[in-house]
Amino acid sequence: MRILIPAINNNDPPAAVALRAEGLEPEVWNVGINAKAYSKILFEYWNDHEGFIVVEHDIIPWPGALEKLWACKQLWCGHSYPLHAQGLFGGYLGCTKFSAELCDTYPKVMNRAWEESWQKIDGYVLTELRKLTGNDCFHLHFPPCAHIRELPKLSEMNKRLLNETLPPSPNIPGYYKKLMGK
Repeated sequence: MRILIPAINNNDPPAAVALRAEGLEPEVWNVGINAKAYSKILFEYWNDHEGFIVVEHDIIPWPGALEKLWACKQLWCGHSYPLHAQGLFGGYLGCTKFSAELCDTYPKVMNRAWEESWQKIDGYVLTELRKLTGNDCFHLHFPPCAHIRELPKLSEMNKRLLNETLPPSPNIPGYYKKLMGK
């Protein structure tokens, strides 16, 4: 299993510490060197056609989460995580699998990716994959992962989530509405 951790510095990011404690060997890349470094490394990984999992530096998957992603037959899947103290769970690139078959089937997805800054790369990748696959979002796995900066709110959010009756693979926009009570 190839695991990419884009990190903002050369220090040991929390995601890498957690994954090594699980016996996994992530590849940590310093993408804090310039605004397009994250995009460039995604471009390189995609074009290796091996398939890979992205775990951003501040996302902590629960033990076994990445094995679950790797074993999943879906080409594009991931775990959600708490977003920006909004009381929402969402999934962008934070903990996402891109299978070798996905990379082979859609080789041009990352052709322009290297032009995007880190602030826009998730939107670019998700928009391209939505257009090409016809899916609103990736195949969603449960439960969500932890997001370091959102840990104080995670307990409250999990209580809300666990009290909901969710379909096996919720569509993310409808999922948000349900969590928000709308």
